[in-house]
Amino acid sequence: MAAYERAVVGEMPDRGPKLRGAPGTFDRLTQDYLAGPEFLSLAESTKRTYRSVIERLIRNENIGHRLVREMTREHVRRIIAKRSDAQACCQQCPPKTQGADPFRYRQRLAAR
Repeated sequence: MAAYERAVVGEMPDRGPKLRGAPGTFDRLTQDYLAGPEFLSLAESTKRTYRSVIERLIRNENIGHRLVREMTREHVRRIIAKRSDAQACCQQCPPKTQGADPFRYRQRLAAR
């Protein structure tokens, strides 16, 4: 109730930067990397590419909420194998779909 009363009179609490995910998760690791000096020193086009690849991997594998310390070699092998299969599939794709996201193309084929 106290927070409501402060908000009514216009006293908004300083919340600091919005944190993505709990500490130790892939979401937090991604946020920390994207805010770090190594990433920020990259060219804008490189930053866009890296961000896109990282975000897509986190989203497609649904690992944002998972703890980094729980990732095993087997998990990594499965992710790489899935990407390798998708890449091989894309090389056999009709020319108009080449260059598209091979993972999505493979998902569409599987859904048929």
